[in-house]
Amino acid sequence: MSGGRLKINTEAPDAIVAPFEQLDAVNDGVLDISFSWGGYWMGKNSAFALIASLPAGSCGLSTWQWVGWMFEGGGLELYQELFDGMGYDIKAFIVEADFPEPLGWFNREIKSLEDFKGMKYRAGGMGALVYEEMGMTVVTIPGGEIIQALEKGLIDGGEWSDPHADAVKGFQDVVKYYHVPGLHQTAAGTEALFNGDVWRSLPEDLQKQVEVVSMARPMLLWSMGMTKFRGELKALEDQGVVVVHTPDEIIVATMEAWDIVAARESAANPDFKKVYEAQKAYASEMIYSYRLLYPDDQLLWDHYWPK
Repeated sequence: MSGGRLKINTEAPDAIVAPFEQLDAVNDGVLDISFSWGGYWMGKNSAFALIASLPAGSCGLSTWQWVGWMFEGGGLELYQELFDGMGYDIKAFIVEADFPEPLGWFNREIKSLEDFKGMKYRAGGMGALVYEEMGMTVVTIPGGEIIQALEKGLIDGGEWSDPHADAVKGFQDVVKYYHVPGLHQTAAGTEALFNGDVWRSLPEDLQKQVEVVSMARPMLLWSMGMTKFRGELKALEDQGVVVVHTPDEIIVATMEAWDIVAARESAANPDFKKVYEAQKAYASEMIYSYRLLYPDDQLLWDHYWPK
């Protein structure tokens, strides 16, 4: 696209700096660009949770409704404001629209909210606060330690990513109950952060190309993933995995817990409140229009693809 004028050399995670150090490394010029996840910066400002990983179906936004908020509803501008407000000289982009995460992997079937509440469960980010509000015993451990913790019985269940990433990690080798859907992350975005000096050094046409590609890439990656997931779930079932529909009462309880957590974070953090209010305002318009213009998805699915 750039005719070879813009070349980006990629390095493996931890090759230069640890994942949690990438933001500061980009700001300081140690890295020119970072491909990372905004949830890593929640310790700096909890408002990043609303952009990095939508907890509890934040305001009812689906993945693509969230993308609409990012690109047309002012979300990307608010994202940039968070970095600017902390004094970082970077240019931020959203370059991936991630998938809703399943509730996760468990050592037995979850049949009710009470079953779920009694478990030791691995969760991360703002989702961990939501599950704690629900009465869960939440354990926050790095992704690389989840399998071992399940294998040793230190936890009863845990969430990680999507069917493909979960299978690659090997959850199916230690537990056999895979519960879908979850509500701790209904949409999420992976970011590209440019060092400010590096960004300003690019000619205007190359800057525009980066902007266009950052908007196109979420659609491509989401389409690729969703196209493959059915086959990957079937492969898991062939390995003895039982795919279980998460009880509706857990979904409802997750929303109720999120409302409490969101109200608490809004009271404690003006940035969180600003971003959350902007999301809700956009959702009220988007979902109103969606409901009017689109027939009920479930009616269509039940007609053509009955369960």
